[in-house]
Amino acid sequence: MAIMINALIAQNDKLNWIGLNASMSTGELIRYGGELDGGLNYSGKTGFLIGIGFSRVINARFDFESGIDYSRNSFNSSYIDDMGQTIKSVNPEHVDLLTIPVNVKIKLKKQFFVTGGIQYDQRFNVTNSPSIDNQTGIGINFKVGKDFRLSDKMILNIAPEFIVHDIVPFKPEKNQQRLTEFGLRISHKFGL
Repeated sequence: MAIMINALIAQNDKLNWIGLNASMSTGELIRYGGELDGGLNYSGKTGFLIGIGFSRVINARFDFESGIDYSRNSFNSSYIDDMGQTIKSVNPEHVDLLTIPVNVKIKLKKQFFVTGGIQYDQRFNVTNSPSIDNQTGIGINFKVGKDFRLSDKMILNIAPEFIVHDIVPFKPEKNQQRLTEFGLRISHKFGL
């Protein structure tokens, strides 16, 4: 990561940006391969993300973006026992992830943009939520938003986002669960 930061800062012929990211999202655990009879049901709570982002202007239309984010999504679980009673979890299970996105931002007219790419997700604290599949792997993300230029070297952007984690799982499971998030990201960027 330090090499990437130095390479971004060392380029003086193009403008580089560093910024802070925050996001609120709702997450769902989608099981690919079909539903399981007798499996746990999960109800997602509001999740959050905080991070540091880096941007490199490629030209007037495209930017390269990366960074590192920490996110947490919480889920309550329930199941139906042999007597037909719904049993709900007492404590939520958490999915904690460190994410490194690699994105391309396409700048549109009137400061609107589309951003998308792949990301590496590393899950940690797995022992606190053993019934949720490990989300370590390669995922995708997509955002559509608007930049609000506060000055020549300061931008605020707001973008609804869609993220699917673990499309290529590093620890695959049968009927793999994939954390899917819909959220709103706010980024405050500073020009270098």
